Amino acid sequence: MATPPGPGGRHRKGWIVNIASQQSPFHPPLYDIPPESLLSTYIEQKIARIKANSSSGFDSFPTLFIKRAETECLNGQGKIQRTNVLRPLLTDLLKLLLCDGLLPMA
Repeated sequence: MATPPGPGGRHRKGWIVNIASQQSPFHPPLYDIPPESLLSTYIEQKIARIKANSSSGFDSFPTLFIKRAETECLNGQGKIQRTNVLRPLLTDLLKLLLCDGLLPMA
């Protein structure tokens, strides 16, 4: 059993849904999963907006670590470009959460 994402999320009362039973030839998916490139862009924008000196919140990962986990690589024009190494992992995590329709308990 899973709680669909959206307004209210897991705190919505009476909205426990079995996602697997909804995704069959007889039941179309509850929502469309955005393409991975769009999810990656979304994650990149959110990482860019993180304030490095802000509190980490309930998790133990400092925001400075998430924001500055970067490597340098050459882009197609031969220029050095900084890329966040956590972006692909966070993109995969977001896609997994959207595909399963399950939000982890905090």
